[in-house]
Amino acid sequence: MFLADEIWRFCTPQTTPRELATLAQMGRFEDIELVVRMQTPQKLSASITGSVTELVFFRLHGHLPLAAVQSMGGVPAEVEALPLGSFIAWACQSGGRLDGRVF
Repeated sequence: MFLADEIWRFCTPQTTPRELATLAQMGRFEDIELVVRMQTPQKLSASITGSVTELVFFRLHGHLPLAAVQSMGGVPAEVEALPLGSFIAWACQSGGRLDGRVF
């Protein structure tokens, strides 16, 4: 498992370092899972979002982050209305959903 915290520091919506794009797109073939954690999903590049298999959202606000939620298959109104400590997780391929609380 490779955790990239605030991955936007290493890429832009238009560009991603080759090594990071390769990890996102091909890591699963080597049993490497890329986990991305950030508060600004609109800053992710298509080379990252195009390889997403699961999404976990905590509460977000603002037009740009919520537009990114929608572009990745999430429901912006539900993400914006989440109570503190709650999350919604989506399995992108199966459409499965899990609602939960951390605290």
